Amino acid sequence: MKLDVKDLIAAPWTPMNADQSVNYGAITDYGKVLLKQGVKNVYINGTTGEGMSLSVEERQKCAEEWMKTGMDVVMTHVGANSIADVKALASHSEKIGCHAIASLPPIFYKPENLDGLVGYFAEISSAAPNTPLLYYHFVAKSGINFDVIELLEKMKKRVPTFAGIKFTDNNLGQVALAIDKFGEEMVVGMGLFIVVHLLSVYGYGKDEQLSAAYMFGVKHSVGSTYSYSGIMWNSVINAARRGDLAHANKCQRMQNKMLHTIFSKGFNDGVHKRLLKYIWGFDLGPVRCPISEPSDEHWREIEKRLDAMNYRDFAQGKF
Repeated sequence: MKLDVKDLIAAPWTPMNADQSVNYGAITDYGKVLLKQGVKNVYINGTTGEGMSLSVEERQKCAEEWMKTGMDVVMTHVGANSIADVKALASHSEKIGCHAIASLPPIFYKPENLDGLVGYFAEISSAAPNTPLLYYHFVAKSGINFDVIELLEKMKKRVPTFAGIKFTDNNLGQVALAIDKFGEEMVVGMGLFIVVHLLSVYGYGKDEQLSAAYMFGVKHSVGSTYSYSGIMWNSVINAARRGDLAHANKCQRMQNKMLHTIFSKGFNDGVHKRLLKYIWGFDLGPVRCPISEPSDEHWREIEKRLDAMNYRDFAQGKF
């Protein structure tokens, strides 16, 4: 099943109130912040969005609000440990017109082999028979690591709505193999996605390697940093496509330095969610338990180091 999507796909955080309830009212303005940066696609309720910590009802309401933001493409993660919940989320996503759905494999009771995983995705497909379905490949979270090429081949044959794979891993070699194997049939992108023209999307999701992925020929990518540095990343994509390796390299190195800075002392999710306020003044509220918030002292040290890098100006495109 074909899915038309290009360039940046933001993985937004889920806005929260002080009591950790979902702040649905903030989603409209969040969409405006993304559009201001030239980010027109979103992948919601995923890892960044704390989807696995949200209830089915909360995830459905978030999807409904994101569908009102004017995004070109809204993809929603429907993965859960209960297949009943997964199918309910998939069915709802199709009902409200989401452009695509994606799912992690079940992460507690796991399929014994690749055929079991493919059968599981056929079940998901049956709940949303008119909506492209992506496999979310994130071994660090799921613990499931089947051969990507074989996975793509079997999904194509047995899952009617299969549209590709969101590939969140450091192995660019697998991305290259997929391009070589499927040629014109798939467009490769990294979480990045590899998009299959007739079928699917293959997305890549490691921001630390994003410029290299676009140089490999990927067409779009999914990332959390696009929420606050979309202007910079759009400039990287354009630079990579026109062969301006100096600019792409400069931006990639700055982004990697920033990520090392904010993640070097822990509390990664709580710190990262604050970047949108630091860059654009848009407060997303806290993370939800069991994720921990950094102390005020910890955050002040992060701010000081980002200020020393002039990162705010850089993210806003003032190179």
